[in-house]
Amino acid sequence: MPKVDYVNPVAGAHGKVAPGSNQSFRGKFTYTLNHPRTAKDFSEHEKKYRQNFGRLNKLASQINKDESRKDEYNDWEEKGFQSRFRYILSELIKSNPTED
Repeated sequence: MPKVDYVNPVAGAHGKVAPGSNQSFRGKFTYTLNHPRTAKDFSEHEKKYRQNFGRLNKLASQINKDESRKDEYNDWEEKGFQSRFRYILSELIKSNPTED
């Protein structure tokens, strides 16, 4: 018979302390996301910038993995990029400027 170990469900819980809060929790610990240089909370502009960059990063990864679209970006070495993914990401960033 297989051995079954009890796992505390609270240890795997994670999320926000409150919907608009910058404090999050993981298991028994709470933590706050602060700007690394100023130790202040991230501004709304910084949050939007990071969300937009994350979205573009995910889209670039999807395009890079798509076999039917790889031929569009085969000139990445000639353009001076280290990888096809970085070339795709730079093209997406150029075509989608962030809002101020």
